[in-house]
Amino acid sequence: MEQVTRIYEEKGATTLWLDAIRRADGSLTIAGFECGEAPMEAHGREDLEYELTIPAAEMPKVVTALLRALLAPSGTPITTLRASLDAGQVRHRFRFIP
Repeated sequence: MEQVTRIYEEKGATTLWLDAIRRADGSLTIAGFECGEAPMEAHGREDLEYELTIPAAEMPKVVTALLRALLAPSGTPITTLRASLDAGQVRHRFRFIP
């Protein structure tokens, strides 16, 4: 069974939300949606939907990566999280959903 938790929500010129989805296999997916000014400026689209998936075996590294993200935020939450995962060498997959 999947467990879904809304971990971030922002409304304004750009609306953004992120959900954490804990999968039955122990993996974690961060699903996101953005619409408004930011995705139009960055990607030429009014809205974006994406997901970042971390395998269960990488979860111990996630704690360190998340602490880095909390202590030194810059950019959007998903950009900060991706950079922190990369810095922590946490395997993950990021993709835009068409």
